[in-house]
Amino acid sequence: MNKENYHVQIKPEFLFDEYEIFDSNYSTWVFLSLKIKYNYFLQHAPNKTFKIEVDGMANYYATSPATIYESLKELQEAGLLEKRKSRYRLLDENEYMRKFRKVDITEGKKYPKFMKIYDKAVDDLIFGIKMEIDPTGSNKRLIVKCLKLYFYLMARDRHCLLDNESILKSCLTQTSLEKELGMDHRVIKLLLNVLKSRGYIKIEEGKIFTLNKETYDPGNYTFKKNEEESYEPEYDVPSVIEKPVQSTVAQVEAKTVPNAFIGYRKSDDGKVVFIIFYSKRIKAITIRQWCKGDGVRPTFEEYNIGNELFEIGKRSKYYNPENYWLYPEDIESLKKAA
Repeated sequence: MNKENYHVQIKPEFLFDEYEIFDSNYSTWVFLSLKIKYNYFLQHAPNKTFKIEVDGMANYYATSPATIYESLKELQEAGLLEKRKSRYRLLDENEYMRKFRKVDITEGKKYPKFMKIYDKAVDDLIFGIKMEIDPTGSNKRLIVKCLKLYFYLMARDRHCLLDNESILKSCLTQTSLEKELGMDHRVIKLLLNVLKSRGYIKIEEGKIFTLNKETYDPGNYTFKKNEEESYEPEYDVPSVIEKPVQSTVAQVEAKTVPNAFIGYRKSDDGKVVFIIFYSKRIKAITIRQWCKGDGVRPTFEEYNIGNELFEIGKRSKYYNPENYWLYPEDIESLKKAA
């Protein structure tokens, strides 16, 4: 299966829970993940059952296993998931949507019949959102709210159907988004800035533009450049791994690696190297800007390694404390961090 092109179709009304059936913000997104993974069963083996990796899905959405179990229960109650002992069977949301065929949605909203959602594109989007939200220590529920905001923009403007459109001016404003999504204006502003920072939208003089990341060329448009945010490396460095390491930058004596250290990840354009570590302050794996990169975009393998280190930390097979010396800004910063 080509992950780049693999996609599923889903009803926007269902994805945004327009009929307000679910209490959990995660339920429709859990369903989306299951449909992406098991769509073959829906189409060719509808009675096939499978096990759900709850811990993996919890890591994916940066939430707790209890939250995922709550969503699975809601999907069962809605008739979209059947449980047989420890295994599940998935049902298509079209069966569910037939219950609401004659129900009117809030006036003024027009959706396409379906949205095409690509597997890899969703992975990239979620990882990008987490890279922006996690370092701030904000509520992790903002991650799925940001997902909802992005796909809502793409559905309401029908950009999801216009593959050849690199950029599209939105019919929505921050005020209308607050009203239609029922989110506080501060939350909307934060999430728009997250999407802007990751290159999914542009904001110019208060107007929102959605972008096709595959075809958008900033050189063809006159937008103001974003100011790059910089973060101070946050380290609590009490306990250490005592192991001699050779520096690739200079010959330094044997050092100790901060116990918080997990690994590194390059920015999409290769111009910034981020450090991945466990933050005691927010009690979670997080990421901070560390030093300048070489400007070479990360390979698919490097991207996956960074993604896995960020998701599961030291449990990853790629975790290697000696990598701490790969990207020191300078010897002094290395001494301070160690």
